[in-house]
Order: sequence, then C-alpha cells, then structure tokens
Amino acid sequence: MSDFETGYFSEGNLGGWKLASDLPFPNRAMAFGDGLFETMVYDGEKIRFFDHHIDRLKNGMHLLGLDMSELNPEEILSLIHSVEPKRIKWTVYRAGAGKYYPENCKIHQVVQIAPLANIPDHNLRAVFSQRVFLTHSIISHCKTLNSLPYVLAALERKERGTDEIILLDSQGNVSEAGASNIYWARGENVYTPSLQSGCIAGVSRRVILRHFRESGIPVEEGLFKPQDLLQADRAWISNVTGIRYLKSIENTEYMDEPFPVLKRLF
Repeated sequence: MSDFETGYFSEGNLGGWKLASDLPFPNRAMAFGDGLFETMVYDGEKIRFFDHHIDRLKNGMHLLGLDMSELNPEEILSLIHSVEPKRIKWTVYRAGAGKYYPENCKIHQVVQIAPLANIPDHNLRAVFSQRVFLTHSIISHCKTLNSLPYVLAALERKERGTDEIILLDSQGNVSEAGASNIYWARGENVYTPSLQSGCIAGVSRRVILRHFRESGIPVEEGLFKPQDLLQADRAWISNVTGIRYLKSIENTEYMDEPFPVLKRLF
C-alpha cells in the first residue's frame, strides 16, 4: 500500500467496497496500464474541487471507452472517516482479461487514503530535464496509469540534487514540472503551456486559470520555449496540494513571494 494507511477496492456492482488487501487477477492496470487515477485533497470536511476531479476522470474514461455507469462519486466520500486532511488516490481501471483488445468496458476501482504531508512552497530550485520529453496525444492531458515519464524525471531530479525538474515536449517547448503544471508572469501577463505541449490538464490549473480570467489578469496558453520562461519575473507550479514558487531555474532567479491574487485559492 506504499505510504497509504487505508485502501478500498470495488468490483463494480458486485458487492460494494472492501479492504484492498487482495486485488483480483487478471489485473489490466498492472498488465497494460489500462486505467486512470485522480489524486485529491480531503480538507477535513470535503474533497477539494471534487467536481473538477470527476469531470477529468469522466473525460478520460470516455476516451478509454470505460463504463461510467458504475461510477458513484458519493461512495468515495463515504469511505473517508477523518477530521484531519488526507490525500486520496482514486484509481479506475478496466476489469477483465484480454490482451491489447479488452474483453469489456467494465471497471474496477481502488481508493487509497494517506496523511496529507506538508511540502515546501517557496525557494525551490529547478532545472530543465535532459532526459525526459513529453508528447501530445489524445490522452496526454489525462492522468493515466502510465507514469513512467514522471518516474524517470523524479530519478533525474534526485540525481541532479535539485528541488524540481521541468519537462519539455519533443519539440522543445515547455510542458510542465515533474508532478505539477507550471506558470510564469512577465509584467502584467501570465503564461502557461497549452495542452498541446503534452501537459496534464491539472485540476489546480483549471482553477487558477479561471481565477485569473475572472480577476481580469491576462493569461496566455500556448507553446513556449525555455527562453520565454527564463525571461519571466516570477514562476510557480501547482498541483492539487497547492502552489509552490520557484526561486531559480538553472542560473536564472525569480521573485518567489506569493502572487497576491492566488493567496486565497488554496
């Protein structure tokens, strides 16, 4: 169960949720990465931005041809018995056997619950990855069970002794950080890579971009080269756990104090 303290498993409509000590085989999640996951934050009362997580999960299930009729988000909430913040990982994968061509579109689900760890939110040093390059595809914006690019990026980050690593796409455009979306500001304008760069359609990304636009702050999504990022005044990354500010990328330093308009979001 890794660092998770509790886990539950559901075989669709075959009897509700049970402790996930013994998952059934064959397991298409392990064999083919045939599924998706959502990492969410429970704040002690609710799952933060839960509706956005459900939207993204359903979009991915549609692309994979998975049956959404067995998805009951309210059941997820019933599994959390805590007044303390928690990290929730919700995995949905295709049931049954088969080889590359699956036998059916039914799903199995796993919910894992772990303590929510505090992470540094500023003074982060970052570098550009020299090994891992992302590629845009029909599912590149989804959180699929193929996380090998991010595993390799994390290994490179550790080897190079830095706090964060920034990934480019195969055309040399800025895509995202090792486990987060990336943004930067220059003057009054904010920039972030578009989904065409192969980055994940992050829930926090959706919230942040909407908030900027509602606040009247110009935001541009596009394909940007590393030099565009290196010319910024400030840069930050985000995932569902919150926002983290970059102190430097390679030899370029940034303002790393919080962006005022973002303070109340997380």
